[in-house]
Amino acid sequence: MTSDAHLEREIEQNRQKMGDAALDTLVLQFANPFDFIRELVQNSLDAGTSAVDVRIDMEPVNHRDALCRISVRDFGEGMDEHIIDTKLTRLFSSSKENDLTRIGKFGIGFVSVFAIEPQAVIVTTARGGQSFEVFFDAKRRFEKTVLDDPFDGTEVVVLKKIQIEEFDTYALELRNRLDKWCKHAEREIYFTNAQQDSATNTHRQRRARRSARQSVNQPFEVDGFLPLHVKTANAEICLAFCEGKPFFGFYNRGLTLLESQDEETIGAYRRYLGNISFKLNSPFLEHTLTRDTLLQDSNFHKAMCKVVDAARIDLVGHLVSHMEKLACQPELTAQEQREYFRCLGLLYELPRALDPTFGFSEWLQDKTSSLVEKTAFWTSDLRLLEKSTDASRARIFRDLEGKGCTLAEVAQRVVIHERLLYLSPSHNPQMNELAKGGLMVLLSPTFDTGYDFFKSHIEMLHFGKTVRMLQKGAYPYETISLSSMAPHEQKLVDATMTLLRVCEAPIVEIVPVNLLGDSPLEMPLSGCVGAHDTVVVTREIGYMEKERVFWNIPGFCFQSLAQLFKTQPRLATLMAARQTILETVDHDWLRATSLDRCLQHLDGVELSHE
Repeated sequence: MTSDAHLEREIEQNRQKMGDAALDTLVLQFANPFDFIRELVQNSLDAGTSAVDVRIDMEPVNHRDALCRISVRDFGEGMDEHIIDTKLTRLFSSSKENDLTRIGKFGIGFVSVFAIEPQAVIVTTARGGQSFEVFFDAKRRFEKTVLDDPFDGTEVVVLKKIQIEEFDTYALELRNRLDKWCKHAEREIYFTNAQQDSATNTHRQRRARRSARQSVNQPFEVDGFLPLHVKTANAEICLAFCEGKPFFGFYNRGLTLLESQDEETIGAYRRYLGNISFKLNSPFLEHTLTRDTLLQDSNFHKAMCKVVDAARIDLVGHLVSHMEKLACQPELTAQEQREYFRCLGLLYELPRALDPTFGFSEWLQDKTSSLVEKTAFWTSDLRLLEKSTDASRARIFRDLEGKGCTLAEVAQRVVIHERLLYLSPSHNPQMNELAKGGLMVLLSPTFDTGYDFFKSHIEMLHFGKTVRMLQKGAYPYETISLSSMAPHEQKLVDATMTLLRVCEAPIVEIVPVNLLGDSPLEMPLSGCVGAHDTVVVTREIGYMEKERVFWNIPGFCFQSLAQLFKTQPRLATLMAARQTILETVDHDWLRATSLDRCLQHLDGVELSHE
């Protein structure tokens, strides 16, 4: 008997040691010990409270020390004796299993109150006409007492011995954690600092010692352009287009689970969202045991599909509607034009899966996305097909007459009527002249991304037909006659053209021009109706698909080569021909004909600077 009793005591001691070690791990489960406040608020919400009152106060013990009192009071369903015995005072037991209306599935959040090493924790609660007080000491031992007085809901009081000068730090940190975790809670969360001190001086002290009862709650919204709020079954989503890195926020019952700008947070879904920030509030979402990240299970993926749907249908639809409104206005103010350009820039950069003008069927044929990804997101939602059709018919592109155009209308004028497409950031008389001359001119903030957008979309609509566009943000120009140029400039043009003919380069003519609108000295050699920041020239297809190349004569590049021609004509001609070939000739031609071999013909060209 004695031996058996000794063995039982040893087993019980080992069990207790293991339990204490496990409890220590749970107590220290959060990086910040003040995160216990989230767990207490969470339990209050799970109890069905209409509001939660968080209060901090202190009672001086002597001139240096005080007893800090942090209380969390709710008006929910409370706990009866059975719940206290089986849930509150026993670890790893929870009433929240398989209940999507309850957040703290693991039932271990309450023990986090011991992370700040309190002297005591007092829980007062009532249910079914019974009132109880459960007292936990510093060693986490508890004592349950039946109360005579009635009580409503539950109150948890944490008592911590501190130095008086530490109180401001405690109050400020507690408020900060409430702001972080509870700002979007579905019920009102109030914070009260009971200490008042008119002699506080620093901003930190004034903020920490605000004594009025204040609401912690903030609107459920996300920063960005064209913000939108979407409610679906079991999900509340707010989205907006952002500049810089997108923001991702995940919440359950409004309590923060995770906020991040790390793309790894949403994994493969990043490619479907582009530069869209969002906040997602859903009972599908759960945190891991350590509360430091999301549990990415099947419920998480269901919720994320709702975000992608909201982005694809609602937010992009909001963008299209806003663009159509601006594109069809007779006149745009400077502010409205900036806003329209911002919308165009967003449209140009949308991931193909979100592109409203690309069309649902075209996206299904797109080889950049796997069939598995497409099937997972889109095949079950017919709204996407309907919205894609509607968006592709929206008049979101603006011509110089202030009329809105659909993508189909732009494609028809460019492909069927064989007009050159020109994207202009400004509306001026020169642009009107270009439009009268047969060009299709649209307002656009940038050329590079705009060119890629129209090329890919128009070619898709017309089964691969080539889109003829003026390259690199065209500028209006005026031609210059050779007779008006200096003799050495004329000879550089003639010599270069002769060399290009000898090389059989697909260039039929060099047209001297003067670019209008910006300082000529900032223009490249061949920037004619092209951007001032590159040397890519405009292509104007001519007879037998050979090209007319426009040279910017007053530009710094040409003038430098012209000066070099005076002393080293062969070198200047070689440099001009090389640049013209590299910047204008198709890569297929370059692969078939060695550039160095072509330039060997330079010896057969008569050059003179006289």
